[in-house]
Amino acid sequence: MKGISPVIATVLLLLMAVASVGGAWVWYQRQSAVVGGKTEEKISEQVSQQTSASVSLAGLYKRSDGNLTLLINNAGTSAVNITGFKITSGGSTTVNTSVKKQLNSQSTAELATTVTCTSSKSVTVQLFVAGISTQDYTETCP
Repeated sequence: MKGISPVIATVLLLLMAVASVGGAWVWYQRQSAVVGGKTEEKISEQVSQQTSASVSLAGLYKRSDGNLTLLINNAGTSAVNITGFKITSGGSTTVNTSVKKQLNSQSTAELATTVTCTSSKSVTVQLFVAGISTQDYTETCP
């Protein structure tokens, strides 16, 4: 009975294994390139959004009626809309989400509040800008 010799059968099996590993490697490289390209696009979009608007609390002062005014700074390259704030002072929290104030790029603006605070007490302020909130800023009442 004639057939394929064991040596030729082994060589054929090895060639099939190498071919399948090579095919899998090519497929993996293509998938990695596609996913990497999409990820890089998303990252660049987020970086441009975050660097075009850089809003922070520049300070606060007390008006003659005793209420606080927030000084808000936009160091970014595009205008943003301030949509609200949250102020925690002396255990009570005031949230205002009906603010409609546009802050141009490279500018500072005042935002009047109805919050009062006692001198030398700590106040925590969080700003709401274009649907997202900033970090908490802790200041001392003037």
